[in-house]
Order: sequence, then C-alpha cells, then structure tokens
Amino acid sequence: MTKPGGTVQIVDRDWGLVAVESNDQAVTRKILDYVCGKIRNGWIGRQLPVLFRDCGLQEVRVEALPITVQDFRVADRLLDLTLGAGHAADEGIIGPEERGAWLAELQERSDAGRFFAGG
Repeated sequence: MTKPGGTVQIVDRDWGLVAVESNDQAVTRKILDYVCGKIRNGWIGRQLPVLFRDCGLQEVRVEALPITVQDFRVADRLLDLTLGAGHAADEGIIGPEERGAWLAELQERSDAGRFFAGG
C-alpha cells in the first residue's frame, strides 16, 4: 500500500516491442513473436498504465526508455536470442537451418559493426 502522495515506480519490458535487425524479417518475426508468447505476459509493459489506473492510482505517468544494443553477445544475454531461436526450432516454428542461419547472420552483423537490437 502506498501512502497518500507516495510514488510507485515500476520497470518492465514489453517483449512485443523488441526489435532485431536481420535480412530475414520473416524468421526474425517468428522468433520474436514466439519468445513474446512464451512469457507469462509479454505485453505487460503496454498494459501497466491501465492496470494502475484500474487499481486506483492517480497521476499515472509512463516514461518509455528503450534499450539499444549493437553487440550480439550483449543482446543475447539480455534477450536470450539463441535460447529463443532454439526453442522456436524445437517446437517447429522455424526450421533448424533457419535457426542456424539467423544466429550466424546476427553474429556476422555484430562482427562487422552492423548489429542492432532494441526494445
């Protein structure tokens, strides 16, 4: 419970807004949608303001602070790209060859200074 005049701060990611630059947009979308769908509520970031108002909080303010990453290894730690692609392949969302090609492309982009992910 918050005292009158108190402040509540929440930080959460909206997994539906995660972006990864890739030549294969279809595979990228399948993987990112798969990962978002496996999270308990992948769209919670966009739902929090309404939920807070529904709970009686007033003066709800949203501040979007996107994180951008230009190194595949860092993005992989933050977003579990390798793990998500692996699970998507295991469940038949993408093929194993698509998984391998997608991850190889992301690493190549990173090595060439051309990688981007954000969310």
